Amino acid sequence: MITLLVFSFSSCYYDKKELVYPIDTTPCDTSSVTYVSKIQPILANKCYACHSGSAVNGGGVALDSYSNAVTHADHMLQNVESGAMPQGGPKLDACSITQIRIWVNNGTPN
Repeated sequence: MITLLVFSFSSCYYDKKELVYPIDTTPCDTSSVTYVSKIQPILANKCYACHSGSAVNGGGVALDSYSNAVTHADHMLQNVESGAMPQGGPKLDACSITQIRIWVNNGTPN
């Protein structure tokens, strides 16, 4: 009985929210959001595997150039905000989503 009690208390250690879901305290740079400075690196790291060159299997949507990204900017923003993209992966971090939103809302500057 005592052994069961000890195991039940020891299993709660990882139930602490801050241990399971650490808070990202990295500041988000939302100054001067352009395709070259902020958006292209996000796309290269998170989207090109499915949305570039011969790997375009994401509904035929290529995002590997400025003109392609601009063409699909509104749809891309909707998909990353909803968590639908990247498909099969974790939702983009809040900073990346904010940067994409700013980029789209500012007229998709290069």
